[in-house]
Order: sequence, then C-alpha cells, then structure tokens
Amino acid sequence: MERIQGMLFAAVALVTLGLSGPSFGQAKTTDIVGLKLGMSPDEARAAVKAHDAAIKVVDMASWNARPGVPASLAKIRGCTSTVPNGPCKDEIVVTFGHLSKKALFVTRVLKLGNGVLHQAAADYEGKRLVEERALLVAAVKAHQEEIERAAKGWLRH
Repeated sequence: MERIQGMLFAAVALVTLGLSGPSFGQAKTTDIVGLKLGMSPDEARAAVKAHDAAIKVVDMASWNARPGVPASLAKIRGCTSTVPNGPCKDEIVVTFGHLSKKALFVTRVLKLGNGVLHQAAADYEGKRLVEERALLVAAVKAHQEEIERAAKGWLRH
C-alpha cells in the first residue's frame, strides 16, 4: 500500500512540475544571468562578470573581413572551472552580429553533480537576424558601387 501511495505521489509531482510553467532550461529567453539579446560585447562581458566575478571571459571567435565589411568580434565565452584549464562547470557563450555588433544568441550550460541544465536565448522571430542581413547586404552593395565608380573614373582618364 505504501509503495502504491509513493508511486501515486511521484506521478502527481511529475504532472505538477510539468504543468507548473517554465523549467530552468526554458527560462525567460530574454534574460540569462543578466544577458539580453541586443547587448554590445562590453555590456555582455559586464553582465557575465556581474553574474560571477571569478568567471574567465575570452574572445572565442571573430567574423572575417570581406569587401565592404570589416572584421568584428563574433563570440565571447565565459567559463567557470573548478580545475585550472579543466572542463567548464558553468559555460556561457554570446554570439554577436557581424555589423550590428549586438548579441543575437546566448547559451548557457550549467553542469551539476546530477545532470546538465541548459538555457538558450535566440531571436526566434528573426527580427535581429533580418536586420543583420540587411546591414551586410547594404555594406557589400555600397562597396561594390564604390569600386564601380572608381573603375569608371579610372577609365575616363
């Protein structure tokens, strides 16, 4: 009888947890440890450091320069490790737009003794991604027009 009551309690608890709203992994997608979409790299670094002053933040990747588009920071990574150069216990990665230089994606992986918890924020509506694409297209087009004007001027001389 006690076993049946225990199983019934566990089932009710699981259903209640499932219906109670967002879990850690589905946290409010617009704010992860103070990070918000649209932040600059400096703002993102400050938010990560405010979350954990001991976290090591490094530039992880850069966008390559292309005609009309300068190189820029693509990602930063924050890592808290219990062992020097060991695996991250708390890893936070922020990806920035090439021209906008604003946060487009934020991910966090927190490894606990009994499992791994994930958080992620992205521009699911695509607004920031569409704006970033428009900036890139405009920059490349302006560069191409500049080259064409220069070529026409050179041909006249």
